[in-house]
Amino acid sequence: SVTAIEHSTFYGCSSLTSITLHNSITRISPYAFSNQTNLTTLWIPGSVKNIGLGAFYGCSKLSSVTLSEGVEMIGHSAFGHCTALQTITLPASIKEVEHWAFDKCTNLTKIYCKMVTPPSQFYLSTEVKDIYVPHIAVEDYKAAWSEYADKIKGYSF
Repeated sequence: SVTAIEHSTFYGCSSLTSITLHNSITRISPYAFSNQTNLTTLWIPGSVKNIGLGAFYGCSKLSSVTLSEGVEMIGHSAFGHCTALQTITLPASIKEVEHWAFDKCTNLTKIYCKMVTPPSQFYLSTEVKDIYVPHIAVEDYKAAWSEYADKIKGYSF
């Protein structure tokens, strides 16, 4: 069975509008789905641990992303230039969000972080207005992500 979506497998394939990955997939390689100009909906199962560099870069119509519990790492520019994306919820299993993972997501204004411990790396575009984190972790997030302290708010998940 297939366990990975390899490098640039579906790069620029404009006929895809929705992607639901099977539970056998553990890795999405760099640029696997980048420049999917008609992709609007994405569901990633918890079996996927790593979302690679630029995996969904330039999916300009991508407006709905579900990251299931189990996803641990979002790579550099993984969702860069996904200009229709408005909100995203990061599951508690996330450990790392690399540089520019959501860069130039010009409509992304809200991020919900279910992690009690802030990931070691986390970089955002300036467009994000609100970062919602567990109430018990607000001060930890503000200390770890001081550059975003004014955007961090407590939330009950």
